[in-house]
Amino acid sequence: MPIFSHTVTGYLFALLATVVWSGNFVVARGLAGALSPVELSFWRWSIAFLTILPFAGRSLLRSLPLVRGTWGKVILMALLGITCFNTFIYQAGHTTDATNMSLLATASPIVMAAIAHLFLRERLSRFQFFGLCGALCGVIILVSRGRLGTLLGLRFAQGDLWMLLSVFLFAVYSLMLRCRPKAFPQKAFLALLIGIGVLGLIPPLLWQAADTGLSPLDGSILSALIYIGVGASVVSFLAWSLAIERIGMVRAGIIYNSIPLFASLEATLFLGESITLPQMIGGVLIIGGICLDDNAKTVTVDGDPVALTPKEYDILRFLMRNAGTVFSPNEIYRRVWDGEAAYACENTVMVHIRRIREKIELNPKEPDYIKVVWGIGYKMEQHGT
Repeated sequence: MPIFSHTVTGYLFALLATVVWSGNFVVARGLAGALSPVELSFWRWSIAFLTILPFAGRSLLRSLPLVRGTWGKVILMALLGITCFNTFIYQAGHTTDATNMSLLATASPIVMAAIAHLFLRERLSRFQFFGLCGALCGVIILVSRGRLGTLLGLRFAQGDLWMLLSVFLFAVYSLMLRCRPKAFPQKAFLALLIGIGVLGLIPPLLWQAADTGLSPLDGSILSALIYIGVGASVVSFLAWSLAIERIGMVRAGIIYNSIPLFASLEATLFLGESITLPQMIGGVLIIGGICLDDNAKTVTVDGDPVALTPKEYDILRFLMRNAGTVFSPNEIYRRVWDGEAAYACENTVMVHIRRIREKIELNPKEPDYIKVVWGIGYKMEQHGT
């Protein structure tokens, strides 16, 4: 009999990923005087690429033909999400503290919702609108440090502005991930993006080498680089994937939203930073806004929001996260209801899926999204982007 249940291990994996990711902001601040942002980003992703390549290299080579015709979008994704995003975070570490960096980074889901609404014409639910407003107020408090004069005079710390720019780039990158070919394995696609991102860092690195030279690496710096290259870039990614598989995105997201808490604790422990009142207020507003956004329990079908019950939302999210994979009713029940299959669980799942179809399908009797695989179960059909 296992020591920990399926659910407990899911929470532990989510906690591991969150704690390790939090340390990235501490490293960014702690190594600000030792390595340039370009060097820090280059070494991090070079180590990550060498770490993930043995596990994803063969799959990557087999899948390369799938991106034929979309190389421009793939390269842009890599430059935004790997090359620029991380370099700007490490640039921010020169002039702002780790707590502010982590709090501003947490606003990414809200920025994604705003971009999707403004440029992709995706509608915002009432929850999302109020969440967006609350998070925006939190960001304003953080970058102004709670001082009205700083806000009115637009005298913001450069690090906070760099962090906001990185958040915007990451939001665009995340929305562009929809362009990933569905048949391209996720781990192999990540390796491809990392490889392209590293190549994008070589020109500015060579420019720095010719201009001022490269910074020396000692034992403590190498340890920090291995931490962010292996831990924050590969181990966390794998732990997060396992967490979502076991407890779903909603529960894992609750743990993820605690990144500022762990980042501030780590910054206090290793960097001697202290938490200010504006940071606490701003953090509550941002995280509260994200919770409102996630609790909306709505999906969008052809631009129109569709309200779902919490269980319908969890079922749909689970199937979407595992598009193309067939799950039996017992497995769906176990994953969504968070327990062993109960008596009549097949009928319970069938009723919920029928209701979901009635809400999202144009013709529920001939569904385009949730398909039945007779004798096995249900799957979410993979649609091209």
